[in-house]
Amino acid sequence: MAVTAVFERPATGLVNPAAAQVANRVTFTLNDVVTTDTVITVTHNMNLSTADLAAGFPIVVLQPLRATARSASWVVGTVGTSAGRLANSIGMAKPVNCASDAGAGVAQIRVHLLRPHTIGR
Repeated sequence: MAVTAVFERPATGLVNPAAAQVANRVTFTLNDVVTTDTVITVTHNMNLSTADLAAGFPIVVLQPLRATARSASWVVGTVGTSAGRLANSIGMAKPVNCASDAGAGVAQIRVHLLRPHTIGR
């Protein structure tokens, strides 16, 4: 089974949102996560500048949806680093052998990517 991203905002399902659809936030769930799923790259199409990336954008909020998701240890970038934010995508990883629930359509974690806003700069 492979981990998949299902987009809720914009509501594009398994299809990456187009740049024109992305406003101030992209929200997706990581589904069908099992113990052996350890990496995923998700395209958000925010077209972030180098300065925005250096400032730590997009802001990433991880929201566990199931009990096992709290111990799954998903991080942005590779395990042990904060790398993984790119202009149009985000890479996420978790250590091997972290417990997960399996099953078609089982949402484990909701991820909110927040675009930089003039108020927060």
